[in-house]
Amino acid sequence: MRLPWRRPTSSAESDALRALRDENASLRAELLHLGGMPAALVEASSPKRLVGASGRKSCASSTRRLSGASQSESGMCFPDHALVPLPPLIPNVRQSRVEQSPAPSNTHVLEQLCQLGAEPDPERAMVAARRIRDPNYTLRQYHDDVSAAFPELGWYMVQIKGREGASTLPLHETEYWRTIGALFAVYWLVRIGIDGERGFSFGVDENWVPHEQPVAPPPRGAPFGSLSAEEKRVAFYVNTPWDQLQALMVDAGVLERVAGGEVRVAPTRMVALLVQTAIHDVMKMDILRPTVAAEHAPYLGFAAGDTINDHDAALAYVLDHYGDLLPSFDMVEAEARRAIRFAQARIAFNHGWLVQAEAPPSATFAPFKACISSRAVEPRDVAFYFAHWLTDLAGAEPTPMRGSEKFTLKFPHRVLASFIGSFHIVEQLATCNETEVLESYLRQRWAELPDDWGGVPDGLDSVPLMRLTVQAQHEAAQRGVFGAYWRLDERDVAVLRREMAQTGLCGQHYTGAQAEEQLFPAFLIYYSPALLQASGASHADEALRLLAEVYRRARQLWPASKEAVGGTVTIRIDAIKDLAVEDIYDSYTYGDSWVLTRLNDLEGTVERVLHDVPCKGGRPHATLEFWRRRTR
Repeated sequence: MRLPWRRPTSSAESDALRALRDENASLRAELLHLGGMPAALVEASSPKRLVGASGRKSCASSTRRLSGASQSESGMCFPDHALVPLPPLIPNVRQSRVEQSPAPSNTHVLEQLCQLGAEPDPERAMVAARRIRDPNYTLRQYHDDVSAAFPELGWYMVQIKGREGASTLPLHETEYWRTIGALFAVYWLVRIGIDGERGFSFGVDENWVPHEQPVAPPPRGAPFGSLSAEEKRVAFYVNTPWDQLQALMVDAGVLERVAGGEVRVAPTRMVALLVQTAIHDVMKMDILRPTVAAEHAPYLGFAAGDTINDHDAALAYVLDHYGDLLPSFDMVEAEARRAIRFAQARIAFNHGWLVQAEAPPSATFAPFKACISSRAVEPRDVAFYFAHWLTDLAGAEPTPMRGSEKFTLKFPHRVLASFIGSFHIVEQLATCNETEVLESYLRQRWAELPDDWGGVPDGLDSVPLMRLTVQAQHEAAQRGVFGAYWRLDERDVAVLRREMAQTGLCGQHYTGAQAEEQLFPAFLIYYSPALLQASGASHADEALRLLAEVYRRARQLWPASKEAVGGTVTIRIDAIKDLAVEDIYDSYTYGDSWVLTRLNDLEGTVERVLHDVPCKGGRPHATLEFWRRRTR
């Protein structure tokens, strides 16, 4: 089976490719963020935390100055998010049991907050849950109910009493507004079919009422980076699969289908999602982070006496061992507590690896599957995890009155659509193995291609074709990669067939790769999607040959071994992912070589070195044949 393909020849096509590459750069930045970008890089690309040194008033006013600079987009005016009232201060909290003690105790600050702060209000929580789809239940009423129901929202307003009796004021207003934004995202997503689509996309006016669509939709297929802010909002509003988002809420158990296809709220489960959202970021307050007690050590790699500085791990620790110190969590039922604990667990799931088919099943799903098995969760708990993941990210920009600016303005919409389309696939992990779930996702993505692609491929070529096509992302790059695959030398095809079909999991095979021998470890070629997205439309033949060569030399440095069962080696190709193919080839003109270096048992990297100069540290390495081949 072959498809028509062609190289871009016109300047218009070249401009389109440049726009696609710009969009790819934005896409990769977002996926790095989601998959665990180094903290310094994330911080550099994120809104700065606005903490006023002179106290509450200066902090709020500096935030207003920031937001006041862009209060309108053409016909849409947004209220200052400082209109969202802040909780009252909680003064004179001591950081340790003994004032002179230099080290904080395990949970002493949390114990004080339970005593000094407000009590949870289960009645207000249930009002918010029961009325959230009532057309007459306004955003302002919802805000007032959840603010009164969950005392942990006030913990951002802690004042620490110093050793000499003075108070310091580490206010985290930005984190508070992000949490409110996540709670508002819950409100809008649950109200899909009422006014949720508009509120999520366009934000609200000074009366907290969702804006109407401000402009006509942009031309279909227009590059994301070329759109104005209003056009991005409208494109998001028009193109987002809202029915799939509502289905996610149904799968998570917070909504229920009734006769006629309508939905209604499941109040108990809805309260659980509201609690999860209210408490999920409180450990960003460093004074709340616990130290690991001796009887709980080691905990996720932390030893006794270690302070858990990862805010997600810190909250997971408190949920597992001191749940009664989180009043809202303590008030919900056991089934809801199980779902919240699972949503907060350190699953080590990189969504970018899935949506780009970048990693084998072992790296993509094995930690997730192990967590599901160890906690005996249900499929709806997996959906609950994704519902929380989605609303948490939706509130990442501290602008709750402006809708979800993270998704509407900052996040490439087609990537979000891929994420949304994958949720129900990943839910199958509760009942299927890792390879079955990943293959189901690959087949779904192939079925979404234009009709002229034909049916899902079978046989030994099925896995590399599906994975490479998903990695390429854009149709021009996808068609280029597909055509180039059939022109590859047989030895390159054999490498891609063998290595891309490895699952990394003993006894698990793709349907079309039953005849392939299982080899361990499996390889994750980090940034292979970036390589194909950059070169697939114009230099797909060369890009696939480079990729096959990386796989070939990786197996040379990591020979198949029974001891590596269940392992995955990550090979980074950062050095070539953005280079033009000609620039890669020309390295040899200047006396340089490309090598794959084995850094340790689990990592390798492609790097450019001076010819005949040993790699640093004398590490094992293999020369990569990144040079031109004669055409047949």
